Amino acid sequence: MMTIFGNATTISAGEPMLPGATFLNPLSFQGTDSSVQSRWMPRTSGDEASPQVWRILEGVIDQGPDQFHNQYGVPSPGGALQGIPLTTGVLGGLSMLPAIVPSVSIAQRYDTNVFNTPRIAGLERDDFVTTLSPQVALIPHTGGLVRGSLQLGGIAEYYAKHPQLNYIGGNVGGFLDLTRLVQQAVPRMTLLVSDSFTYTPQPPAFLAGGAVNAAGDPADQDPASAFARGLQIQRVNTITNSASVVSTYAVTPALSLYMNATHAFQRYGATPGAPAMASLVSTDSRSFSAGPQISLSPNETIRILLTHNRTDFLSGQISEFPPYFETNGGLIAYRRPLFTPAVIGFVSASVQEVIPSHSLQYTGNASITWTRFPDMISLSYSRQVSPNFLAVGAPVTTDLVSLGVTRTLGPRLSASVAANYARSQSIGAALPEGVPNAPPEFSFDSYLASASFIYRAAPGFLISGNYLYSFFQSKGLTPAGGVIGVTGEQITFDRHMILLQLQKVWF
Repeated sequence: MMTIFGNATTISAGEPMLPGATFLNPLSFQGTDSSVQSRWMPRTSGDEASPQVWRILEGVIDQGPDQFHNQYGVPSPGGALQGIPLTTGVLGGLSMLPAIVPSVSIAQRYDTNVFNTPRIAGLERDDFVTTLSPQVALIPHTGGLVRGSLQLGGIAEYYAKHPQLNYIGGNVGGFLDLTRLVQQAVPRMTLLVSDSFTYTPQPPAFLAGGAVNAAGDPADQDPASAFARGLQIQRVNTITNSASVVSTYAVTPALSLYMNATHAFQRYGATPGAPAMASLVSTDSRSFSAGPQISLSPNETIRILLTHNRTDFLSGQISEFPPYFETNGGLIAYRRPLFTPAVIGFVSASVQEVIPSHSLQYTGNASITWTRFPDMISLSYSRQVSPNFLAVGAPVTTDLVSLGVTRTLGPRLSASVAANYARSQSIGAALPEGVPNAPPEFSFDSYLASASFIYRAAPGFLISGNYLYSFFQSKGLTPAGGVIGVTGEQITFDRHMILLQLQKVWF
């Protein structure tokens, strides 16, 4: 899963590879700098051009493996620009960036469970898989009022033992920084818009394993993260689209108003090559958050938000269950360096009312990221109300713990380890009573661990490898055609994967 973000400290680790473009909001606790009324804007790199731009660009692509990983924990196919903040940060606003950056990756993996299912009599689950993924990033020159990027890509996979699983997928993602345009009328305002679309038979269970994205701050999260909090579902044709709009208005140099609106949906189709272990519920989620953001110091910020989320369960929902749920509440978030500038801490606390059950849920997030050459370590914990879409649509509380460690071993070599644990638990008050065969509660536990290396063979040419292990189990739901409460074995399976990948970027 390719990632384009402004705060490039996220280590991704997750499920089977799909080079979908996940555009994280680069408007974190720092606003977009501008030459217009710049004294009202939080300080960033703005539009300052650097004579070392090409050296920095090569360094990000070839020597910054901690900044961009795919779902295996190694560089994403075509991920040349995913670690580069295109509108803020070290390369923000540089009109000398190339307009077109093509790339291609070739990967070979051995996979012990290409179907993501429990053992089924007569079904051989392992396979050797060859992946080809071309990508192209389109970066217009940034001298005008609108800045942005567009990333297009495809993926083709060939299965040696199961040719019926061969497929072609794709991704499209775009990002627009409209700050310069809106500041013609409102000088103190910033506006960022992003959207991404993916098609894959292999939906991920963990979108990212790094502390920053997993922390749950709305400015740091991709809308699709609501669908990737540890639920490791079967192989199924999946369409996902996520979009977001983020804006700030600077009232004073220390006080700004923040707004974030997101929309994400996930649709499920056929299950190719194997019997479905459970039905899946297509889901549509919309959220909105707004409130003041206060800069207590140049590196210390607090945000107080009112939040609203509505999730609709569409095709696949059991008729006796509610077709939607909402959450309404408040969130307080705080971020600052801890002890030294190399250690960044983030914490948030929230109370959410879940409707229609009217139950109160306490959620929160905490993360710490330590960066000191040659190491980077990130640890995070997140608890939130998320949609369950396996067998039945219902709100669940999800606890997610993520750890990532990266070490630079030399000018050409680095190594990383990452781990995720997620537990989803049904909210008892949200489950309807009197439904035949309905369980009183259900839960899911999901584990993932990976180890990887990245070797810079030449400028723009990367060799990487990864070992990944995942395990999933459910309680309260059974694999009997998705009918809940039917006597049968619980859904339990694991997966081992070994991957070798070559990636070439032309820049």
